[in-house]
Amino acid sequence: MATEDLTPDPRDLQCVNIISSHKIGAKTTRCLSILFPESTATTTAAATPTPTAANTVCIRAKAAVAGKAISIAEIVKRRMEERQETWYQYTALSTGETPEKQKKKKPLGGAGAGVEGGDDEEDPFVPLPEKETARKVKTAVISIYISRAPLPGYRKLYGEQTGGQSAA
Repeated sequence: MATEDLTPDPRDLQCVNIISSHKIGAKTTRCLSILFPESTATTTAAATPTPTAANTVCIRAKAAVAGKAISIAEIVKRRMEERQETWYQYTALSTGETPEKQKKKKPLGGAGAGVEGGDDEEDPFVPLPEKETARKVKTAVISIYISRAPLPGYRKLYGEQTGGQSAA
């Protein structure tokens, strides 16, 4: 059935990436502006929109700020209910790779190391400098998709939560 798979391609979705320094209010406003473009911001639920990337937002965050992403998603859903709109949520967990934070290496020995007889000669056994290789660390990533229309393909992959005016 070709009509069942109306799911937007994830590459076409507008994603809102969350980091610790972002303000919740600003990101909530951004999500709502994606879900309700200016042309439909003043209308209420007149007709059920077809599932497109235009009425779906992806809220993405790493594990350290997953709580902030969840808070933003809950506020967006509450604002949609205030507009008498139905919302559909799909939550995906995945892993992403980030560069490992480099720890500063302390010199071997300590403050008085290498001071024995006052020799001013350089140590002939100086260790070679290590090559800087960026190691990758896997971290959990949460992606919360909120849509104004049901997305059957996402429902199969992630399950579906729904709410709002006509969700009953």
